[in-house]
Amino acid sequence: MSTDCPCTNISNSFTITKDGVLQSVLECEDCGKREVERLNGKHKKQAMIKLCVWTDKDIGPMDMDELMEIVNKEIEEKRFYLESTNLPKGENNE
Repeated sequence: MSTDCPCTNISNSFTITKDGVLQSVLECEDCGKREVERLNGKHKKQAMIKLCVWTDKDIGPMDMDELMEIVNKEIEEKRFYLESTNLPKGENNE
């Protein structure tokens, strides 16, 4: 997020727009500031693969490095599963 937001409680999500462009949404859970970044390139086939891991830790306050440590450990130990989600058919996913 921009340097003008001093908060550290930032969440990140990704969406695909109707025109097939991936965008990243950063939102500060403290002050409510939001930034949307459109990532270059269109996706010809719209589908999502989720990497799922189980943890008993509270992931809410973790930063990305801490989350990736958990994910990497679970991948190394082969304790994960994948979910595939096909998005509804539309003008870019026919």
